[in-house]
Amino acid sequence: MKNDNLSKTKLLTLAAMMCVISTIFQCAPFFLTEFFVFLTMFSIVPIYIISEINPKYGMISVAVTFFIVCMITVHEGCMFVFTNGLLGLSLGFCKYKKYSFIKSMVAVSLCLCTGMLILNFLIGINVLGVSSVSTGQLVGIIFGVSIIVAIVMLLIFKYLSKVFRVLMNFMERS
Repeated sequence: MKNDNLSKTKLLTLAAMMCVISTIFQCAPFFLTEFFVFLTMFSIVPIYIISEINPKYGMISVAVTFFIVCMITVHEGCMFVFTNGLLGLSLGFCKYKKYSFIKSMVAVSLCLCTGMLILNFLIGINVLGVSSVSTGQLVGIIFGVSIIVAIVMLLIFKYLSKVFRVLMNFMERS
């Protein structure tokens, strides 16, 4: 949703609010218990919202959320920036640029796959919990999971996009 009607102040305020919401969701397992790890996937939504409006502010939100989460727990900060943050940013960017479903699926899955590979092989965080397979098999599994996640997220956000439009129309009037 390209929106040139919002002032820089409103965009920055919205980005800050999305950053706070993402931080809360990403840190939920740390403050509550690991039982609430599923809440971290909701940290994608605020990043998607701001990235759909303006990708530059989406990148700022991802960076700020990363630094705030790292102050609480470095592990979750790394997980956020290379998975949920990257996923929300790429989904929002594809929506902003009005990419087709196929082009969006390829872009989002490549971004997520790259992030997961960096986490797994460079940082050393086992993202899928699979350790008894060869490196080639693990890369294939990560790529397959990335494609599935990209398709599911694109379908979910396709419908949520209508809700975001209503919210943005409300913000423009105020």
